Amino acid sequence: MAQETIIITGASRGIGRALTELCLQRGHHVVAVARNVGDLERLSATGSPLQCHSVDLSNPQQAAAAGEAIAAALTGGAILVNNAATQDDWKFFDTRNTADALTCNVALNLTAPILLTRTLCETAPINAVVFIQSLLSLEPKGSAAVYSAAKAGLGMFAKALRLQSKDRRLRLQEVYLPLVDTEMTAGRGTGKISPEVAAEQICEAIMSGRPRTYVGKAKLMAAIHWLSPALAGFILSRM
Repeated sequence: MAQETIIITGASRGIGRALTELCLQRGHHVVAVARNVGDLERLSATGSPLQCHSVDLSNPQQAAAAGEAIAAALTGGAILVNNAATQDDWKFFDTRNTADALTCNVALNLTAPILLTRTLCETAPINAVVFIQSLLSLEPKGSAAVYSAAKAGLGMFAKALRLQSKDRRLRLQEVYLPLVDTEMTAGRGTGKISPEVAAEQICEAIMSGRPRTYVGKAKLMAAIHWLSPALAGFILSRM
């Protein structure tokens, strides 16, 4: 990965934080986008070449404005890593799935990456857009219906945009991760990889330039899905 500016959403926690720290260690300038001001301040305290934007990406207006602000400050080539995500582990008709909660879920997982991609690619020298993907985009989980749908939509968006971007020399990359040991996956599944391992694999995937990369167990699950979508769906529904 050349010494490009790396724009990372969800940069203050979990995979995003590990990726931010790794990119800084490797000498990149990082633009960290996250909602929690305190977490961003702690990242900034390291003295690394870091630009922070406190943004609620579930708010489309804030997401679009953040894209414009980031674009205005860029002076060279950059890579956008759409990492921020949220997953509520409850069934669709649970009373906690209010209209606001559903709207927020779709906005953060699907609308924000689309808005940031549009805003930045229109006005800034973006060389690559990376989508951190979930296996639930292939087959859904019953307790994550909206998240699964949003991730599937994100995959279709990446595929369609790849068809349109051949003449723009814009790389559209998806990185499919297995379960990662983060706050979002607490109490779910076994055999998780650490955020640090995930960050290493994401960097390798970006350097490879491949349109899609399946990390660890995700590679096996993708193969199972190719052979038997029904079997893959059964396995993923139990995650």
